[in-house]
This record gives sequence, structure tokens and C-alpha cells, in this order.
Amino acid sequence: MVRRTCRSLSNKYSNLRFLNQFIMEPLKTKKKVLKTALTRLRDKVPSAIKDADSIALRLFESKTSDLFNDFKLLFDSIFVTCKPEELDDFIKEKETIDDSIDELRLNVNRKMNKTDPEHSISSVSSCNASVLSEVKLPTLSVPTFNGKIENWIMFKVGLPDF
Repeated sequence: MVRRTCRSLSNKYSNLRFLNQFIMEPLKTKKKVLKTALTRLRDKVPSAIKDADSIALRLFESKTSDLFNDFKLLFDSIFVTCKPEELDDFIKEKETIDDSIDELRLNVNRKMNKTDPEHSISSVSSCNASVLSEVKLPTLSVPTFNGKIENWIMFKVGLPDF
């Protein structure tokens, strides 16, 4: 009886290993493809952004953003299906890849801010501030509460319904 149970568990474990390997292989292949795309983009961006116009810079920004999202989805799948002993290695690999993508995004955004100052963060926030200063909001008078619990009911009754 014990031998049958052990043999059954052994077979189930070997089936699980096979299933895990069956799922992980396509994920590892996709990871190689995405890493190749990241390497090509990382090699291309520094020289390409020197003379790039704002349209080309937005294209690079879009590509790096898409690559980041693709890696995020891929590693989310890998983290769920990988063996527990492999998890730390995959986490470190994802952090390294995220750092590379962040560096690319920074380079592109810095160049974009120099090339097209209208789209920089500071100009957008100043634009928003000027729009907000032009908006007229209605004034509303609300009673003030003096903090005494015995006056709470009167205060609550005096609040307008919104």
C-alpha cells in the first residue's frame, strides 16, 4: 500500500515537472525574443536620439513603454509558473531589465525635453496652473463646527445637502 502511494506520488511529481517544463519553455523563448529587442533598442537609441525630432523621440518612448509592458506581463507569467528555487534568479533578471528600460526612457525623455520644451513636465504643470487660475468655482457657505459634542446635532442639521 505504501509503495503504491509512493509510486503514485512519484508519477504525479514527474507529471508536474513535465507540465511545468511544457509551460516554461514558451515563456523562456519569449523572454529571449524580448531581450533581443531590448538589446537592439538599447544599442540604437543613443546614436538615434542625437539628431531625432520630436516624432522620432515619441516613437522611441512608445517602444520602450511597450517593451516594459511586455516584460511585465511575461515575468508575471514566469513568476507564477517557475519552480520556487528559480524565483530569485528571475526576480533579479527582471530588476536588471527594468533598470535598462528605465535608463532608455530617461535618455529619451531628457532629449525630448530639450527638443520640445512644450511637452516637458514643468511646462505642462504651468499650463495646468494657468487653466486652473482661469476657472471660476461657485462659492459655498458652510457652517463651522465649534468642537463641542452637544452642538453636533445643530451643526449637522445646518449642513446643506449636495
